Amino acid sequence: MAGGKVSFILGPWRWMLIVYRYDGSLNEVTIVTLQDGRSSRAPTSDVLDARKPEVSGG
Repeated sequence: MAGGKVSFILGPWRWMLIVYRYDGSLNEVTIVTLQDGRSSRAPTSDVLDARKPEVSGG
């Protein structure tokens, strides 16, 4: 998987957490994971921050 920004949205149900990566250079969205936000096993912001790629340049 190429670089890109990792983000999340809620929905279509408020408990559903969709984590995705957008790569602007490829104009591509990749679903990283679907999680039940009510679950203690759902990813936290700390986990998501650790997965973010390092971006260089400006």
